[in-house]
Amino acid sequence: MFNEVDHWFSDVEPPRKFGLWYTATKTITSLRRLRHIPAAGWKMEQHEITHLSTGGVTDGRWTLYHYVKEENHQVKIYHSRSPQDLRSILSSTVAGRPCPPPSTTHPSSPSVIQLRPNTFHGSGILPWINRNCFVITPSVFSPTSWVRRRISDQEWTSILDMPEVFLKQLSPMDRRTLVGDTSFVPLGMVLKLLDSFCNGNREDQTQGTPP
Repeated sequence: MFNEVDHWFSDVEPPRKFGLWYTATKTITSLRRLRHIPAAGWKMEQHEITHLSTGGVTDGRWTLYHYVKEENHQVKIYHSRSPQDLRSILSSTVAGRPCPPPSTTHPSSPSVIQLRPNTFHGSGILPWINRNCFVITPSVFSPTSWVRRRISDQEWTSILDMPEVFLKQLSPMDRRTLVGDTSFVPLGMVLKLLDSFCNGNREDQTQGTPP
């Protein structure tokens, strides 16, 4: 039954007819700040999460509004220790237009490096909002060893953390539609959020274990 679910996730205001605030629900997490909290005893935590901090390779950033009824169900998000850049995803066996190697050096931490309008360094990260850009990246098919090219559909699905088991259920058109949807929340961020609940539950059990 829905009223026995402990944790709810939604990007819309929970329908009032569900009465989640009065059920066994312990937390409600949303991408929007909820306007109406009818029950007493709830408090809101606001968390900023970046795609980069969850292992992603874009500058995507989201605000999570976490409503909690019990103190021991606060969100504790553990960020990735080693941020990645596009070199972990872009293939050197994809052809493109040969070009000189970029003169920009590698930044100390992954960031968006725009080399020219709508063209980005393949050793940086991408702007989340741009799904129609070019990258300058190594290629074994170029006499200069570098090309300017579009990002392949397969690379985009990796950039957006889409698992292969999920993609197998989609047609090529469905995949392209999903890649173009900038409201899509990457799986890496969702998994970090779910991990926070698992970590919190493990800590609660440890603290509750008698010596």
